[in-house]
This record gives sequence, C-alpha cells and structure tokens, in this order.
Amino acid sequence: MIGNNGAIALSDILGNLIAIEEIHLGNNHIGDKGAIALAGVFDKLKKLRKLNFGNNHISNVGAIALADTLKDLKSLQVINFWNNNIGPNGAVALAHAFDNLANLKEIVINWVYMPKLKC
Repeated sequence: MIGNNGAIALSDILGNLIAIEEIHLGNNHIGDKGAIALAGVFDKLKKLRKLNFGNNHISNVGAIALADTLKDLKSLQVINFWNNNIGPNGAVALAHAFDNLANLKEIVINWVYMPKLKC
C-alpha cells in the first residue's frame, strides 16, 4: 500500500507521463489527501483510458476533487471506484463528470458509503 504519502509522491511524476493509458491504484489506501494530489495531474493525461481507484478509502472530498479533473479526460473508457467511502455528494459530482465522457464504457462504483438510516 502506498497510502496518502505515496500517492502524493506519485503525483509529482505522473504529470510527466503524458502518454500513459492505464493507471491501476487499487488497494492502496490512498484516501482523500492522495486522491486530491492525484486529481491535480489528471488534466495532463489526455490519453488515459483506464483508471482504477478501487479500495482506497476515498470519501466525498476525494471524489469531488477527482470529478473536477476527470470530466476533461475524453479518452477515459473504464473507471473503477469499487469499495470506497463515497457518499451522495461525491456520487453526484462523479455523475456530472461522467456525463462529459462520451467514450466511457464501464463504471464501477459499488460498496459506497451508506449512512445509517433512522427508522
């Protein structure tokens, strides 16, 4: 697991890899700080087709930051947010971002945060 610090370090070099087409960061527990750092470089990765953020403890905060950048990745075909802590606000932000992605073929957003309901 690279955690937040590893994701932040990765973000420092990832922006230089403009030809990259796939990024698999699943099971790294990067959290919101790492997601925010990575979101800052995605606008440079115009050839990115697949992005895996599964099982990373990303909440609404990280999802909203990522959504703001992902909306411009027109080549994106597959995105995975499996097993995170994304709530309604993050899901809405991602949905708006996905609306701009005509090439998107697969979206995985399951096992999201479910607040305890009062009955």
